[in-house]
Amino acid sequence: MDQSISIKDDRLAEAIESLAKEKQQIILLSYFFDMTDQEIAEVLHSFRSTVQREKTHSIVELRIKLEVKVNATEKE
Repeated sequence: MDQSISIKDDRLAEAIESLAKEKQQIILLSYFFDMTDQEIAEVLHSFRSTVQREKTHSIVELRIKLEVKVNATEKE
């Protein structure tokens, strides 16, 4: 994937950037390009179930990272 994506929320951009490359691709293709898990699997030469699992894990990882940043900001 060689397209540039502009994410205006710096916290979200940093959280996505901190993910492993394949997880970044899955999140971006799913939520910014509105692709199905099957379509993503075809692009990444993977299985739909693998994409689904990685997307679920990535969302959890992003939530944790974003919650930590929000909580840290609130304490300052």
